[in-house]
Amino acid sequence: MSLEYSPRGLVGLLTPQANTTVEAEVQMLLPTGMGLVNGRLVSHQPELEDRLQDYFANLDDHIAQFGDAPLSVIGLAVTGASYFMGLEKEAALLQKMSLSYGVPVISAGLAVRQALKVLNAKRIVLVSPYPHSLLLHSKAYWTSDGFEVLEVAQLVKPTDEASNPHINHPVYSLGSEAVIQSLKTLSGTEADVVVLLGTGLPTLRCLLAAPQMLNKPVLSCNLALTWCCVNAINPAQDAKQSLLSWIEGAQWKQRFLERCA
Repeated sequence: MSLEYSPRGLVGLLTPQANTTVEAEVQMLLPTGMGLVNGRLVSHQPELEDRLQDYFANLDDHIAQFGDAPLSVIGLAVTGASYFMGLEKEAALLQKMSLSYGVPVISAGLAVRQALKVLNAKRIVLVSPYPHSLLLHSKAYWTSDGFEVLEVAQLVKPTDEASNPHINHPVYSLGSEAVIQSLKTLSGTEADVVVLLGTGLPTLRCLLAAPQMLNKPVLSCNLALTWCCVNAINPAQDAKQSLLSWIEGAQWKQRFLERCA
């Protein structure tokens, strides 16, 4: 099968059904010579929490969308499903899928945790677009892997949730400016790393603006997942320096400015 547009590797990306951010960001993040094919995580469950759990429960069906495409790695661009599954069950599922399909299968949750460990981070701040119930599961996920959550900067206020009781996922209604304003409030944080949660949250503009506000790494789920997928295909000699370079935008800033300035 021809890979004329992806000679350095092809990423199979699974994205939640209503998410409009992942594909756009990953296409700008991927290095020249690497490509992606995208499939959708689909569930007919009406409630967000049930839908997130459904995504991982039917993962074989979702991966089947790729057919026999010559994938180098599969990325699961959803964090909420990891929160509900927990570390042990998630690790077992990813190992099973990796063995079954013969390529690494990496979740966004796992990617963020791996990136934090590469950065030697212990104390983190979460910038959260989640409703309160999902945020509780999120915090438990990070702390169960040994990270200390010092603070949560909440992007969706309880009043927003109350006035929109049927909203499917508040992250999809947010833009970069809300995140940038939130980052400005964290200038004095003692955290090692600030984590922007949610693969549906637009973050590339925020990552480029972050050095002017914070003297520490700011990590997004989409950047962590893309970096881990690329690193699985072509491991960096110095993983920490490679990741820091990505966070600073060295690999993707020009592509972003050309498409989104």
